[in-house]
Amino acid sequence: WFLNTLFVSIVSGFISTALVLAMAYSLSRLRFRLKGPFLKVALVLNMFPGFMAMFAIYYILKAAGLTQSLFALILVYVSGAGLGFYIQKGFFDTIPYSLDESAMLDGATKWQIFTKITLPLSKPIIVFTALTAFTGPWMDFIFAQVIMGD
Repeated sequence: WFLNTLFVSIVSGFISTALVLAMAYSLSRLRFRLKGPFLKVALVLNMFPGFMAMFAIYYILKAAGLTQSLFALILVYVSGAGLGFYIQKGFFDTIPYSLDESAMLDGATKWQIFTKITLPLSKPIIVFTALTAFTGPWMDFIFAQVIMGD
């Protein structure tokens, strides 16, 4: 049980951190038409606790034949962690956009701006996101009990 929990926590923590990082950066830096409505819908979805959907998630996983598998646990934890992007987006909003503009003037691509400027400045929030993405599955018992059964 310990190694299963450790495996699920590490894998889902890594995937969740990467997804939340990409989503928060794109919502903070990119401009697109449906950004406002998406943020509002995500805020409304974030108001409901995860255990409200527990039985629906179980029946969906059962219909897909994924119950009693570690992949199902990883899938559940990764899908639930995406709503925590608001904290990371708020951090990205505090990084001045003028840094991005000056890097673009120097010839940097968007990927270089992200990896060379934004990521080093956002190490504290990345560590926070990774820790919360790891400790969520690590401390959860109810979802694991429902999905894994005995």
